Amino acid sequence: MLKTRKLGQGTSQETAGVNFKHQLALGEQDYRRKRFLPEPAVHDPTPFEEDRDESLSESDSSDSSDDEAELMQELERVKREREEVKERQRAEEDRQRAEIRSEELLRSSASAPGYALQKKWTEETVFRNQCHGEPKPKPRFINDTVRSDFHKKFLSRYVQ
Repeated sequence: MLKTRKLGQGTSQETAGVNFKHQLALGEQDYRRKRFLPEPAVHDPTPFEEDRDESLSESDSSDSSDDEAELMQELERVKREREEVKERQRAEEDRQRAEIRSEELLRSSASAPGYALQKKWTEETVFRNQCHGEPKPKPRFINDTVRSDFHKKFLSRYVQ
């Protein structure tokens, strides 16, 4: 039995007049606008608010000096934090450079004359080129299980 789509599931009647390409372009424009526009500007006070701010600043000059002192402390703290981050980054870079330098020194000293790398025990001449002279026997396929090479080898091992 063939199932058909119901209303709201994108039937051909619903999608007949829709321009999907245009909808996609609009969606991409909205995304770009949200993603790449700069942050909104800081609130610009109206002339009335400026007058009110001036009157407040005249009466509270001691508060502004306190605020200014707090801002200066905050600025100093931010500067210190940035310097600490830079110092950590420099220390990490120096550590990485030192590791790379030591690895390069180890590689160069190992290849220099007078320094020999230790050979593995399998690299001895006794273990090299053992199969050069002997041809490797190719396994034969025989349809009869009793006459197959595997069966003959099995019998010679375990039945003899």
